[in-house]
Amino acid sequence: MAIERNILEHFDKHEQNGFTKIPNNIVEALTKIRVSGEEGQCLWVILRKTYGWHKDEDWISNSQFAKTTGIKKQSINRAILKLIKKNIVSQKAYKSKSVYSIEKDTNKWVASAKKLTSAVSQNADTSKLKSLEVVSQNAAHKINYTKETITKENLSNFEKALGVNIEGVIKTVD
Repeated sequence: MAIERNILEHFDKHEQNGFTKIPNNIVEALTKIRVSGEEGQCLWVILRKTYGWHKDEDWISNSQFAKTTGIKKQSINRAILKLIKKNIVSQKAYKSKSVYSIEKDTNKWVASAKKLTSAVSQNADTSKLKSLEVVSQNAAHKINYTKETITKENLSNFEKALGVNIEGVIKTVD
């Protein structure tokens, strides 16, 4: 307790703008969850407006979000809905106003799946697609070759898989 009090007194004296005390389990959970940039900005506004003022929840208007983040109101609504779907943020209505809070039970948070990006867009021409197929085939061949499996006998197959001619480059020791 005394150590924590000394640390807080240190911050009070040396940090002119103060600080936001966020529980460690929330911070650790935030390091493991994937959120978009706009979701993250809205999340930080909620963290600041709640934990920053020692509150469990707070009414935050869209104009406050917009002023703090610089994000358009439509995008704010979309980002907050995503945070609600992930159970990171809770929203309640109070006198026709939105009251936000952070879900303290981080086990309820739903991690979004890592997005798989397509190597080729739908508008890509077939030559790009063919070159990607060749690269992927070559990559598959490379996986099978290791230092131990490359011998004089299968060196030409290895060269074909890499698409190069390395004759005379490798010296063999008998």
